[in-house]
Formats: sequence, structure tokens, C-alpha cells
Amino acid sequence: MYGGHIVDDWDRKMCATYLNYFMVDELLDETEMVPYADGKLVWPSPPPGPHEKYIEHIETMPPESPLLFGMHPNAEIDFRTTQCNEIFAALIDLMPKDAQSLDGDSSSKTQKTPNEFAAEQKEIILDDMQLADKVVNIQEIKDVLSQGMNPYQNVFVQESQAMNILLRCMLETLRQLDLGLKGQLTISDTMERLIHSLANGQVPV
Repeated sequence: MYGGHIVDDWDRKMCATYLNYFMVDELLDETEMVPYADGKLVWPSPPPGPHEKYIEHIETMPPESPLLFGMHPNAEIDFRTTQCNEIFAALIDLMPKDAQSLDGDSSSKTQKTPNEFAAEQKEIILDDMQLADKVVNIQEIKDVLSQGMNPYQNVFVQESQAMNILLRCMLETLRQLDLGLKGQLTISDTMERLIHSLANGQVPV
């Protein structure tokens, strides 16, 4: 998880700090090898002895943990979460896309291509969900609050403006995708990524 190579200046600084701490005479007096764990993880240096004893001691080293690096145990959570997301994203990318039922209905034998599934999802979002009607009328809100807005109302207006930006972006890209799927526009790289995301049930990026 933490790697074994120095790849940048931060790695070099960290390794130099640990070497300055450990490479002292006290290392031969069973000094604590996990100095920043506050007693939560204990592993002293080995006493003087033959080479085999040193190898045996190294093999008893505790499993890799953020505590070994003076970090909180929760530091590993974000890494593991990101790792799982990347693994499952790779698995989704490896799934066959041209001859499978992408709607997840195992009882249906209808085979859909990514383009067909993207077109279906586009219809649901634009027509069934009536996305265009979800755009917030900011001016109407400001007129209602014309007597003066408190901090909570001000945040509400700002969040509504941000939501409108997202909705307009979704409307524009989905309408362009509609034209592209109908052959009225050339399918661009952006449209290809949108088709891929819709087919995989992912949020487009």
C-alpha cells in the first residue's frame, strides 16, 4: 500500500526522517521500531545475535498498518475505498458491451448495444423525468425574498444556481447525444464517454 521506492521529494524527506531516527547506537538496545503509535503497536528492534535471528525477527514484523508511519488507522480507509472503486470500474470496463442485456433484467433476452441503451436512458431523463422542467427560476425566488435574505436563504439561492448549471449541462449534453444518435451530429469523444457512462450506470465525467 505504501510502496517501496522513493519517487519524489516527499518520499525522500520521509525516508531521511526515519533514517535519522533509527540509525543511532540505541538501535542495538531494543529501541522501539514503531515510535509514533503511542503504544498501540509495539515492535522493538532485535537484540544482537546471528544473522538467522535477525531474519526471524523481521518475519515477526506486524502487518502493514498506518501506525507504522505515525498515521491514524483511518488513513487506510480512503486508500481501500479508492482501490475498490478502481477495481470495480475496471471490471465494468472489461464487461462485453456489444451483445449483452445492459438493463440488468435477466428474464429478458433482448440484447442491447451501448448506443441503444444510452438512447433509452436519454429518453427517460429528458422525457419521462422532464428534466427541463426541473430548472429553478432564480429570479422568482429572489422576488419572493426581496425583503432581504438571511444567510440560510442566501445559501439556498447559491445552491439553486449551482443546480441550474448542472441541469443545463445535462440538458445540453443529452440533446447533443440525441442528435448524434440520430445521425444529425458527428459522435464526438465526449458523446462516446457519455454513452459509455450511461451503458455502465455511471455518473458521466
